[in-house]
Amino acid sequence: MDYVKTIEKAADDFIDNIGTAQEWAVSVVEQASKAVNGIVPRTNLQLPVELPRLRDVAESAFRVRDRWLDNQREFTLKLLDAIAPPAHRTKKAA
Repeated sequence: MDYVKTIEKAADDFIDNIGTAQEWAVSVVEQASKAVNGIVPRTNLQLPVELPRLRDVAESAFRVRDRWLDNQREFTLKLLDAIAPPAHRTKKAA
């Protein structure tokens, strides 16, 4: 039995199920937003500074997260290679 493949398959199934639930949540929020859009009055409130769009803030946070995860992946793999028996170490490109 290949434990790594079994774990990855379970993780893929779990993530797929989360994606299904997230799509449902987005659909519900879109429907609610459309329903409320005509009811809630719009204001022309001017703020002293221009705030970034929430989407831009989220995208920036994900870029930082991606860089951090890449760094952690490299560190973890190097650390594991350092403690692995020589026969199991990753071959470095020449």
